[in-house]
Formats: sequence, C-alpha cells, structure tokens
Amino acid sequence: MIFRSSPFVAIISLFALGLFTGCGESDSARAARYEQAMENAKSALKGGGGAVPEDAQLKVELSPDEKASEDTSRKLILLCAADLGDPFQQLQADLMRAAVRTLEGYRFKVLDAAGDVGKQLDVLGEAQSLQPAWLLVQPVEERLSAALLENARGQGARIVALDQRVPETSCEALVFADQAKIGRMAGEVVLAALKRKAADEKKPQVTGRVVQIRGRDDAYASKVRAEAFAAALHAEPGIIIVHDAPGDWTVDGGRARAKDALKLQKSFDVVFAHNDAMARGASEALTAVQQRENVLIVGVDGIAGKNGGQEMLRRGVIDATILQPMPLEIAFSWIQKSINDSNFKPDRRAEREPVALTPKNIDEVGRKASK
Repeated sequence: MIFRSSPFVAIISLFALGLFTGCGESDSARAARYEQAMENAKSALKGGGGAVPEDAQLKVELSPDEKASEDTSRKLILLCAADLGDPFQQLQADLMRAAVRTLEGYRFKVLDAAGDVGKQLDVLGEAQSLQPAWLLVQPVEERLSAALLENARGQGARIVALDQRVPETSCEALVFADQAKIGRMAGEVVLAALKRKAADEKKPQVTGRVVQIRGRDDAYASKVRAEAFAAALHAEPGIIIVHDAPGDWTVDGGRARAKDALKLQKSFDVVFAHNDAMARGASEALTAVQQRENVLIVGVDGIAGKNGGQEMLRRGVIDATILQPMPLEIAFSWIQKSINDSNFKPDRRAEREPVALTPKNIDEVGRKASK
C-alpha cells in the first residue's frame, strides 16, 4: 500500500488502473447513461404516437454522486483536472470523491479541462462562480491564468496546486511529484539493466535499442518525462531511442504502438511506456509474437490493487515501474486537518518522491509503506 493515514488506505484496493468501479461514474459512463435514457424515452413516446424534438431536455434521475455534488448546504471541494483521459488523474479523482464521502458536511465536484488550455481557463472561471471551500488545481500548462486563481483565493477559497509550475503567490500550497524525476528514474532503470546485459555478454560497450510510448504528445507529463528519460540515456552513447510515439494512455494504444515498432524496427531491447496501462499493451503485443522475454518493459504509476502496476510487476507482465505518488492524498489529509483545526496551514511546498519498483525491491517497499 502507498497510503497510510486516510480513507485512501481502504479505498485504493477497490480500484484497478483503467478499471474504476464502485466509487462514482466517469464522465463517459454518465454520458452513456444519459444517452440511453434519452433513447428509451424517445422510443416510449414514439410508441404512444408522440414526437420528441432532437434537442428535448429530458429529466434523468441523478446518481448519488451527482446529488451530493449539487447539495449546496455542503461545503464544496472542487477539483479542476487537467485531463481525465489520463488514467492516473482519473484514479485520483475517483479516490478523492470516495474519500470526501467520509467528511460530514462536504461535497466533491470535478471539472475537466480535457487537456485544453482554453477550456481550463473557462473551467477556472466557472470555479469562481461555484465558490468552493477548497480548490484543487492540476494545470494543463504554463499559460494557466494566475489571475483567476488569485481572484478565487480572494473570494475565500483555499487553493492547492498539484503542479510545481503554478506560482506560489496564486495558491496556498503546492503538492506535486516532479515529472522530470520520473523520466530520469526510468532512464536510470534502463541504463542499469543494459549495463548488466553488456557485462553478462562481455561486450566492451553498453548498447540498446529503446522504444518509448508516451501518453499524449501535448501533455506536460509526457513532454517532461521524455526529455528527462532521453537525457539519462545520453550517459551511454550506444543506447538509442529508435521509436517514439504516443499511446494515448491506454492499453490499446500501448499495444498498437508496440506493434508499429515491431513492424518498423524488427527488434529492440527496451520499451519505456509512460504509464502501466500502455506497458501492459506493449507486453501483450510482444507476447503474441514470442518476443516478450527479449525486451525489458518499464511503466509508470505503480498502483497497488488488481490490474495495477504492482500486480503486473509481480506477475512478470512488466519488469519495472516508477511508483508515482498521488498529490491528492496529501491534499485530502490537509482538508481533514483543517476541519479539526481552523488555524491549520498546509506546507507551502510539498514534493512527493517517486520510487523505482523492480522484482527485487517491491516487497520491501510494500512493507515499509504499510507500517
């Protein structure tokens, strides 16, 4: 487990990376439910001889989560997400929603920028009108408007930024995991493995052909991880990145990009995928052509629980993963403390350190985290 002192401890095991069940609907699931309800209503009315305009606004029963988020008698904890298409961000949002249920008198709502800077500026404008007690912000990129955050803070919102790029003057606290460290750590794992391979084969030079599968090309995490990963590999000139493409954070995307690499490059030694879901897809593609044993696969996130990166590592689906700590776990602990102490002030800057997990250390890391 990677959480110890909050409801996240009990909740995390209920989730699998990419399979978020039991604690709230995703936007896509909600949209599908609404669409189905609309179609059912249209069919029923047509059967009775009536007609429904295409733009008709039909009332659909709200889910418990939606009812809770609209109860204005409760204080609002609002998350402005950068892109819930990233399973790690979606998982954090789902865990936060479930954790806020344990707080009497509070509700939780998510506004998603879907990776678009302009949309996030609109979202932050909407956030001001909602007057949250706590505003948690994951920026899309540097152009995030500090003025909007400062205005929200002036209205009484306690603002926590989930990225070190946000100016400290615009928020009460920063809590983050440095994406460059994640990329560099992945590079160091690859370097160490290829050095061992060269030594075992008694080769004078360390060499390796590397495939990189990013999340999305325009995502901040993808850009920074890729730059830091490449910089780490430069320590050995014989290691080269031969294929680099986005996998859209999904298992299918990872599988497709690995197939592309196999077709174009024929052979390679390493796959670095920017999350464990894409690493799993790459593993499946390599297994299908009996190449899995010849390739080191490194992912990112290291989520515990069924289908998470830690389980994949234990089962040999992947060979290593970079455990990415969840900033929202710290943010939630701050909210808890503020309820018990009205004078509580969070740390101005709290950095959470990633950890490289391999078969050799995963059990030890798990034991330390559970103490």
